[in-house]
Amino acid sequence: MSSAVGMIISIILLIIVVLVILVLFLPIKYGLDADIDGKKVFFKIKYLGFIRFCLSYDEEIEAILKIFFFKLDIFKFLQKSRSKSKKKKEEKPDGRSRPQKIRDGLATAKRVLGTIGEYSLIEAVMPPVKKFLFKCRPRKIKGQVGFGFKDPSTTGYVTGAIAVLPIVYQTDLAVTPDFETDETYVKGNLHAAGHMRLMAVIILAVGLIGQKGVRVFIGAIRHRDKKNSKTAVVSG
Repeated sequence: MSSAVGMIISIILLIIVVLVILVLFLPIKYGLDADIDGKKVFFKIKYLGFIRFCLSYDEEIEAILKIFFFKLDIFKFLQKSRSKSKKKKEEKPDGRSRPQKIRDGLATAKRVLGTIGEYSLIEAVMPPVKKFLFKCRPRKIKGQVGFGFKDPSTTGYVTGAIAVLPIVYQTDLAVTPDFETDETYVKGNLHAAGHMRLMAVIILAVGLIGQKGVRVFIGAIRHRDKKNSKTAVVSG
């Protein structure tokens, strides 16, 4: 009896391990189709065969999440959530005027940006982010893109920057700069496809947490938030 129970537990654990491996290492496929002239963009993600996400723009933006037969319009859901939270705030005002809320928001943004510069956060996050972007880069890119600026030197700078990107010159994407145009424009079409794995996201998160600058930044933000909350309580 005990051996049978042990076998069942072993099978269950094996199934769990296999499922975890599948979730972590099965590719998350993505694709992008853009008609620059028509101002149309369609971006899709497919994972595990039954999870799909589509983000499109054609005069208006739309984001749809599908899981099996469940369908969620994300922007409509967010609008409903915001309207409900707005009603609750109107019912229970926090006593701050709109200008005061704006000033508080700007103060928070300034504090965060100042902390980013103080602890060189960008330098800390770039190494793991570069590795992540390289692993998740599109494997297939094709299309035709033409562009030009009123200032030919700007067109030259952009052309030079594009020329050194392997993601451009190692694919079937044709890029045509226009040095004689009298107006700034971008036109053409683009198709890109690739994949990534959830394991890469986990590695990115671990890599970010492993950076001393990131940990110090998070600690500084938490410390300042606690300090500001205590100050607000004392002043209140």
